[in-house]
Amino acid sequence: MKRKQPDPVLMAIMSEIHKTAEKPQPGYKTVRQWGETWGFKPSRALELLNKGIKLGTIEKKVFRVSIFDEKRIAPVPHYGLKKK
Repeated sequence: MKRKQPDPVLMAIMSEIHKTAEKPQPGYKTVRQWGETWGFKPSRALELLNKGIKLGTIEKKVFRVSIFDEKRIAPVPHYGLKKK
């Protein structure tokens, strides 16, 4: 019997309950990661992402990820294309 893919909503709930890190959805990156991809500083990347949010092409989601060399788990905003 083939195992089903876990539901992302259930995984988010379980992650919050257990305070564990979750893997961001494909296509979602932090401001710093978008800046590196585009060749901009994080401040310019954030400016462009915020304009994209206002235009309705970008959405912001918060994922609990490991930071500081995996020593702490914190909510970090990630940005990706809005699904139509």
